[in-house]
Parts: sequence; C-alpha cells; structure tokens
Amino acid sequence: MDITETSIVHNDILQQIEHLRLMDDVLMVKCFEDNPKCAELLLQLIFKKSGFRVDRVKAMWYGSSAGLDILATNNGGWSYKIRVFRDDTADRKRKKGTELFQSDFSTAQTGIDQNIAGYYAVYIIEHGAVRKPIDRGGILLDGWNEHGPWGGGTSAFYVNCDRKNRSPLGQLMYDFSCTDPSYMNYPQLADRVRYFKENRQGVREICEMLEQKRQRTQN
Repeated sequence: MDITETSIVHNDILQQIEHLRLMDDVLMVKCFEDNPKCAELLLQLIFKKSGFRVDRVKAMWYGSSAGLDILATNNGGWSYKIRVFRDDTADRKRKKGTELFQSDFSTAQTGIDQNIAGYYAVYIIEHGAVRKPIDRGGILLDGWNEHGPWGGGTSAFYVNCDRKNRSPLGQLMYDFSCTDPSYMNYPQLADRVRYFKENRQGVREICEMLEQKRQRTQN
C-alpha cells in the first residue's frame, strides 16, 4: 500500500516525520546523502580534522538500518571510505568495523580498489554508552584499528549522543537529538532538516525512505 494512499495514513506519517531527528536513520541519511558540504561538517566534528574533502556520500543499507557510505580525500590526496550508522545502545556486543566493509575488502583483494588508505566505521549511539571515553569531551568512544587489505587499517568509533555540551561535537549531538530545526546549532543542518519536514518534495522523499525501511524491517 502506498503510504500516502489514505488521509488517515497520511496524517500518521506526517506526525511521524514531525518527530524525526537526525539520530533517526531515515532522516540522517536523507539530510547527508548527496550533500558533500554537510557530510564534511559531520566528519570534521567527529574526527576533529578539517582536511577531509567529501567526494561522494550515498545511502546504504545494513540489514534494516540505513546509513551513510562516504568516500573522502585528505589533504595528502589519500582516499578513505567512511560509513556512518546509528546504534541503539553501546551495551550490545561490540561491533567490528570490518563488518561494514567485507565486500570492499573482496574488491580490494582483486586489485580493483587499491587506492583506499583506510576504512572508518562510525556508530552514533543514542543511549547506554557506559565504556570509558577516550575523548576529552566524553563523546568519542572506543576507537581501535584492525588491519585491512593492502595494509589499510579499519578503525571503528562510537559517538555518544547522550553527551551534549558546548563543544562543537557536543552541539552536533544536540542537533542529532532535536526535532525542531529552529533550535539546532548548525544552520546548514537545520536547513536540511527543515526541507525534509516542511517542503512538499522533501516530505515525499522522507515518505519513500520510511517505506523502504518498513519493507526491509518486515523481510
């Protein structure tokens, strides 16, 4: 059934969209997908590096979860693949960064994709981040490295959305939890959220994404 088929369903969907946050994977993906400038802001705040230039940012699915598939280049000309997903809690069994890059490793081993210097898996945690933080602001958690093909490393990071403070990353986590773009700290993110909540075409795109997630959740 088309999610806009009846007025009742349509109103329910509009209410659902009204309460979406960047922490919710469907809104996160739509806001950053095909938007290199917003993706560069995200990477700069998480990695505390201003040298990443985003060449491509696309949506990807990992089971029923939607995330970001980012190709970025640093100042030295090295390319990196970065994938960003939300995670409900940090208390489940620890994920390994390599889980998100198995197909990429297979490609690299055939010699097709040897120009990738490293792989990053970023999990943004909504609740329950109890492990000792390694970031001075208490936000960036548990970075580690696993060796990938051609000597490239895979690093996985957890970002704690519970820790909202005045630091640049803390303000980003506030924005990730905010349902009203009028109260967000970063104008370029607020503009994207506003588009998907208030613009007719933006609402249509979010509806399509919600339907994709519903179908994947049922399968």
